[in-house]
Amino acid sequence: MKKMVVYLILLLVVCSSFSVFSNTVSANEGAPSIVESLQDEHELLGNSLGETDSPTLTVRVAGIIRAILSFIGVLLVIIVIYAGFLWLTAGGTPEKVQKAKDWLINAVIGAAIVLAAYAITDFVIEQLIRSAGAPTT
Repeated sequence: MKKMVVYLILLLVVCSSFSVFSNTVSANEGAPSIVESLQDEHELLGNSLGETDSPTLTVRVAGIIRAILSFIGVLLVIIVIYAGFLWLTAGGTPEKVQKAKDWLINAVIGAAIVLAAYAITDFVIEQLIRSAGAPTT
């Protein structure tokens, strides 16, 4: 049973990583993805500074950081599912229920940290792009 759960989690991680890193899957239909908005910001910055050949370091770092934070968010969802599975299969045993609660609490704390890191990163990257002379949209 444990092997099956481990294989299922690995399968979910692999499948979710493909959707996170592919440009064809968009979380918001109709809204531009993070990568597209970064490319738009780069084009505005490049046009205002007279260069459009390659993405700036800021845009590349922002894309990498956002991809990593997105992947961590997917892992946190998997941890929440695992905690629910532990709680479901605890059978009323207080030790197992407490273990599931601990996993769930840690996942929520991790999600709060990832959301804060994402907000800070988004703010800093936006300020760096603005300070480089890109017009605001």
